[in-house]
Amino acid sequence: CCPKHVGLHKAAFLEWQIMWETAGLPQYLNSSYSRRHLRGLVPVYFVVCLVSCLFPGTPASDTLACATCALLSLLAYSLFCKENLMIDLFMVALDVALAGLQFWAVSDGSEPSLGPVSVGLVLIWAAHGCIMTWIMLISGVHFVCICLQSIAVFAFFLAAKPSFFLAGVFALTVMSIVAAVSIDSLSSLAFAAMHANQALLDEIGNGMCVVDVQSWRIKHASAPLLELFSDGHLVGRDFSDLVSVDGRHHIRRLMTLTGEQREDCVAFVQGKVRRTCKVFDCKVICYMKTQTLAWLALQLVGEMRDD
Repeated sequence: CCPKHVGLHKAAFLEWQIMWETAGLPQYLNSSYSRRHLRGLVPVYFVVCLVSCLFPGTPASDTLACATCALLSLLAYSLFCKENLMIDLFMVALDVALAGLQFWAVSDGSEPSLGPVSVGLVLIWAAHGCIMTWIMLISGVHFVCICLQSIAVFAFFLAAKPSFFLAGVFALTVMSIVAAVSIDSLSSLAFAAMHANQALLDEIGNGMCVVDVQSWRIKHASAPLLELFSDGHLVGRDFSDLVSVDGRHHIRRLMTLTGEQREDCVAFVQGKVRRTCKVFDCKVICYMKTQTLAWLALQLVGEMRDD
């Protein structure tokens, strides 16, 4: 292997390691990146399945099974906190048990069919292999649990000896597994990068703010920045009020340039604290920019002095 390929393999392995370790961290599970604030969708779907079983002609065993799953899932949702992965295992176990029971019930061939296609088999696979899998994916269930659920539902489908849609079901199962791994990978890597950058900014900088590129209005200001300027109400103010007149054209350059070069991202300006009549030299770093917003970090250079 050439060094380039070795480097690519190491980078890919590092991404997998970050995903595997980050996906189980309480900080990640408790953040919006994990999507676990939507975990209530799983018990809601069990309740919807129970309601669908109340129509005439539904076997009593199906109604009882759906009612049990709905009750137990609501109980698990109320007992387990967001960062507890036990709820993932519990929800997957309930769905796999319900799917196994329903597949077994239609495997004797007594269900209505359209030619060679068993209507019940199609509906059960769609309910568990498509809808429930993607609800778990949306609600932040751990990707390992989603993979196990997808494989189990596909195994039940094979055990029912279908004579139709086998290639399509297999392809959709693979797609679900790939989607679960990919989305969790992107989410965990984004969280890890954000968390690391925030810790770095808090440690070596003197605060950060988010500024509107057009109006220069401050949309967000961190606590260290509020402390630096001795002002607890920076949000809504013009960022140009925080720097000297001579330094404003440097800030304008940060706002307008693309940031492809290092000099496009850094400017040295003189900051001013109106409340205490102090000034200071600082480095302003534009470390992220969108079409309308710029993220600016300030790093104090030298000491405060009288204006």
